[in-house]
Amino acid sequence: MNSTLDLEEVLALVASKVADALGTEACFVYLYDERANELVLRATHGTGVEEMTKRPRMRPGEGITGTAAADRAPVMIPSQAHLDPRFKQFTNLPEDDYESILAVPILAREQLAGALNVRTLEPREFTQDEIELLVAIADQVAQTIQHAQLYAQAQSRVAELEALAKISEAVSESLYLEESLEAIVARPARRSCSRTATSRGPRGGRGLTTSACRCAGSGARSASSSATATRRSRMRSARCSRQSHITPRSRWSTGGP
Repeated sequence: MNSTLDLEEVLALVASKVADALGTEACFVYLYDERANELVLRATHGTGVEEMTKRPRMRPGEGITGTAAADRAPVMIPSQAHLDPRFKQFTNLPEDDYESILAVPILAREQLAGALNVRTLEPREFTQDEIELLVAIADQVAQTIQHAQLYAQAQSRVAELEALAKISEAVSESLYLEESLEAIVARPARRSCSRTATSRGPRGGRGLTTSACRCAGSGARSASSSATATRRSRMRSARCSRQSHITPRSRWSTGGP
């Protein structure tokens, strides 16, 4: 039973092996749903769960199997089990066909994990050894169920992590695409700054080379203003220099020979 960790496969294997070990015509395996406080039929040997319209459920203390679960002790009825006042009838489960029943709880560290029962078509008084054997099998089943449940939880966690990884990857790709689009949009603007246009003179001669980049306009205006200021300064210096070399006529015209 430890060769597989799939819970449904484990329970189906349990039902088949238990029926074979005790030589019974049927075996029913219930798992305890702690939230609902119910025993839920999960696997059978003799009646397939897939043929049922609804899974039979019972609370601990209901039915013969529920009584075994609530009392944490085996319950055995050798014949006419369906006439016992504790018997619980399910319309989609043909238990009336069986005469005897032996039900035991499935306990995991003293905690209720489920219950199982075996049924025979003919009356049968189960021996004490057979009862103890079924109890020992139930203990082993409890461990196997725990392992299968842990495996199922681990698989669920792996699936969640894989889903988160895919979401993270999708978000990263989206951000990368956004950055790529921004880079593509910004590239033509940088290229336009390096382009120049050459103007032709009035007679077809080569004129001045001027920048066609709008972003260089402010720099060109600044350079033009600086050149103009330099020319004005040089013109003032030249006027001052010429004035200093002119001899004032008033100093030589006032005196006689």
